[in-house]
Amino acid sequence: MIPDGKRVGTTQYNNTQLAVLASASSPPIVTIDGNITNPIAGEGNIAVPGNSNWTSYRYDVANATGGTTTIKNIRINSQGTIQAELIGANGNAGFGGYYSGFGISPAAEIVVTGSPISTRPCTGDTGNSILSVAPDLGTYQWYKDNILIPGATTNTYSIPITDTSISNYNVIINDPGGCLVYSNVVRSYRCPCYKPGITGTPEITKIGISTRQTASTLNFPADKNNGFIALESNNKGMVITRNPEPETSISVPINGMIVYDTDDHCLKIYDGSQWTCINQTCN
Repeated sequence: MIPDGKRVGTTQYNNTQLAVLASASSPPIVTIDGNITNPIAGEGNIAVPGNSNWTSYRYDVANATGGTTTIKNIRINSQGTIQAELIGANGNAGFGGYYSGFGISPAAEIVVTGSPISTRPCTGDTGNSILSVAPDLGTYQWYKDNILIPGATTNTYSIPITDTSISNYNVIINDPGGCLVYSNVVRSYRCPCYKPGITGTPEITKIGISTRQTASTLNFPADKNNGFIALESNNKGMVITRNPEPETSISVPINGMIVYDTDDHCLKIYDGSQWTCINQTCN
């Protein structure tokens, strides 16, 4: 929006022109007080030397049919990136104005569906997650761990259920102006699996720890079946060691050590050679 395009204060500049650079795939629409203004003959859609992503346009503002004799309110609209330059002259005086950065970068926030955690995708035997960003932003390319995913070139990507490795996903968008837009990065995890317990004669739990003044049941912990230790509390929970990267932060792990990995959102156990998330299977 450029108000009073041919006037500075009370001085009229009757030789005022507008120059616009626009992405080649998104021609600009210039209006003056609501009337569409065409470029000067031979000055529209001119390829910019050395950069095929851009084209140039020039408009006669002072003599445009829109607006009044003295006031020319200019509006420039485009679906892509644009730059504008206004130049006016009156006798020995002149002025110039440069405008860029119209609008804001398109939003490229990844939306996760099909996962119990709304900000993290999961895959595995019980399902898979779909990643998506806003449509019609340009051309899309999805990446897994910074490696291009062949064929993943739309605004959505469905992670295969067989792809159960913990990985980072993102998408890079090439907008109509030739600029690159980078999405946020989401980290996957293996989908949880739920199955009913095994039927049969249960084993009683012999050890119990409680923070209550009295036990919740007369037979606690014997009535809490199939456990080694039963814990109970009115307002407390058990928290094991929390660690974002046990693979690097614990220099000398012990076989059988268990921590909660706050980065991968899972309980991890060290088997003597590597850390692995404890996952329930659906066999």
